[in-house]
Amino acid sequence: REYLYDGYASHILGTVGPIYTEEWEYYNELGYQMNAIVGKSGCEAAFENYLHGTDGKIRIKEDKNGNVIETQVLSQPIAGNDVYLTIDINLQIAAEDGLAENVADVVERSQGLVENGAECRSGAAVAMNPNTFEVLAIASYPTYDLTSYNADYNLLAQDPKQPLLNRALSGLYAPGSTFKPGMAAAALMEGVITSSTLLECAGTYTYYQSYQPDCWIYNSGGAVRSHGFLGATEALRVSCNCYFYEAGRLLGINNMNNYCRLFGLGESTGIELGESIGSLAGP
Repeated sequence: REYLYDGYASHILGTVGPIYTEEWEYYNELGYQMNAIVGKSGCEAAFENYLHGTDGKIRIKEDKNGNVIETQVLSQPIAGNDVYLTIDINLQIAAEDGLAENVADVVERSQGLVENGAECRSGAAVAMNPNTFEVLAIASYPTYDLTSYNADYNLLAQDPKQPLLNRALSGLYAPGSTFKPGMAAAALMEGVITSSTLLECAGTYTYYQSYQPDCWIYNSGGAVRSHGFLGATEALRVSCNCYFYEAGRLLGINNMNNYCRLFGLGESTGIELGESIGSLAGP
């Protein structure tokens, strides 16, 4: 393999390697030789059946001393197919560099405090064309360099930062405040709130005795520690936690999950590279 951008798009392109014992039966049925090199991860694995060509055959005749006296080509090798990605390499490079810079910046500004991000060490980013759904960039940090992958493998596999993990596709994370627009849409569609409904943010959500989370503004300093009464549009503008705690309670977990599925949460995206599928809470 020839990599024109060393260290970039490694998680996307993926790795190749020998056929493992547990894989031999599968590849043998496909006509592979035991010493074949096959895709192990990323596009190499996803598109192995497109990329893999057909071996040529040569008949070699030797004398009793092992000297080659005749070579006959029985069939020429046939190259595999080309696979073209939708990835924009310039955007991919910008995303990977941006992640690395952002992680370093968070740690630098944390003043050594864990709550400020002192232990920040990883990140992920995906860029898509919203009109065509083409994936333009898939970045995961930390990453690795495919040109030195084999030599570095032991160090990469033992690294606590897990650079081999594609966090963009295999990482599972809470959605955070990106969840709020979905909840606003669901609550409005179900009629549990209207565009003029006002819900109160007192700084802390106190409906349940056993769980009383704060709104982000409660600990933000200054005189204002709550958002007061506000509607859906304003709640989205200021990203009010308490408003959406209450909207979610009014909506109910079953309705919430129905809309989550419509938004694709907890569902497979169908991307060829494989992915971890998130989970939705039950009642």
